[in-house]
Amino acid sequence: MTIPNLRLVLRGCTLAISASTILTITYGCARPQAAPSNDSGKKALIAVSVRKARIGALSRTVDISGSITALNDVMIGPRSAGKVVAVHVREGDRVQQGQIVAIMELTDYQTQVNAALAGLRTAQTRLAQAEAQESQAENLLKQARVNVEVLDTSTLAALEAARASVASADQALQAIKAGARPQERQQAEQQVRAARASRDKLKTDLGRIKDLYKEQAVSSSQLDQAEAAYEAADASYRAAQEALSLMLEGARSEDVKRAELAVEQARQGLRKAEADRSQVDVRRTDVANAQLALKSARDGVVVAFEGSRQAKATLDLARNALNDAQIRAPVSGVVAARLAEPGQQLGSGGQILRIVTPGTVDLEANLPESEYPAVKTGQTVDVTVEAFPDRVFKGRVSQIYPVASSAARSFTVRIVFNDNKDLRPEMYARARIVVGTHTNTTLVPKDAVIFSNQSNQAVVFVVSSDGVAQERKIRVGYMDAESVEILEGIKPGESVIVAGQSGLQTGDRVTISR
Repeated sequence: MTIPNLRLVLRGCTLAISASTILTITYGCARPQAAPSNDSGKKALIAVSVRKARIGALSRTVDISGSITALNDVMIGPRSAGKVVAVHVREGDRVQQGQIVAIMELTDYQTQVNAALAGLRTAQTRLAQAEAQESQAENLLKQARVNVEVLDTSTLAALEAARASVASADQALQAIKAGARPQERQQAEQQVRAARASRDKLKTDLGRIKDLYKEQAVSSSQLDQAEAAYEAADASYRAAQEALSLMLEGARSEDVKRAELAVEQARQGLRKAEADRSQVDVRRTDVANAQLALKSARDGVVVAFEGSRQAKATLDLARNALNDAQIRAPVSGVVAARLAEPGQQLGSGGQILRIVTPGTVDLEANLPESEYPAVKTGQTVDVTVEAFPDRVFKGRVSQIYPVASSAARSFTVRIVFNDNKDLRPEMYARARIVVGTHTNTTLVPKDAVIFSNQSNQAVVFVVSSDGVAQERKIRVGYMDAESVEILEGIKPGESVIVAGQSGLQTGDRVTISR
């Protein structure tokens, strides 16, 4: 395992090891002097222990620590200030999502609901009244339009008949005075036919208006006008007949008088028809007024509808506040803390309970800035906690926060577990992240390597087949508590000295102890 700035003391040497994956070090530790020779002048054999360099795999890890945190860890309380009436659960109790766990005082909220409900009913009554007024205004407008149409038709026909009657009476008078000519007789006959047609049309109109009057679709004054128009047309028809008759019989003094009287009566009928015609404009004014009244009624409906909508929104808010006074668990879990008691007055934002969900936990740990480039999401992690010292919880790196802490100069790493049912929030945990693995590489025991902090090099002693020790400079890679990766300097199968190399020099003869 490579650990940043870790100081190792091996074989009487002190070394600061960096976190880089490959380290080149040269042997430079001070060693004791070689053992003195025996009496015969030959050096004594030095007893050593050896191990074979081997092929294997070695991983580099990063150690971090942090706290177990619950994914669902919520504090619950009232939305508004008030007095706690009841708390139904205590620490350790299990709750289900939506369960009522506490109740705030409800009196004020119920009063607000009652007031809002009364306001809504009033607003709905106003809306109903406004809609009734709108319907009434629509009917009045429809009636006014029918009145205009009927009056326009009947008065126009009456006016035309009155004008024809005047013309016919004038012609009859002139004919009586002057005597009839063939052309005048033909003209008088045409006037009789025209007067009869006008009278028949007004008779038909009168029948239709009488039917409408029975259905209360027209007023009595309109019926009177229609009857007057018909009578005027009938009089015009009789006058035309009489004029034709006089023309055929010849003029007498009493005929002239009657003709003059007929002319005057026809002119009176024309004046009345003209007066009746002027009522059409009055009725058109009624239509315009009815249209304004309908617009006003529709505006009243819009205002009343908005008032009803606002009243309903107020009621919904009051009901929500009443419902919020019954505190419900937002998640299923276990009560971790009971923070308020019945009778306690809480302000806005006050807390009553803390609820956590066991089994849905992860680890949030601090990653040193120097190790940030090495750690990636998806890397495997071994986690230990003091509560279970003999267990290793497997996990992986799920997230690395993108911004470092300004105080600790570290990044937060989130680790998720494969099996976390025994872990609990706030447990202290240590994690070892595997950031790299070298396979099929040369490994030697860590006791075989002699490090020097003077020349930043490392050496090992190997034993030749004839029992002679030889110092080798090496370049190391990954290392852990037991093994060191050898990148250069040692081949698999060579025997390296793991004990007894203190004071050895190249060329010393050694004996291998078992």
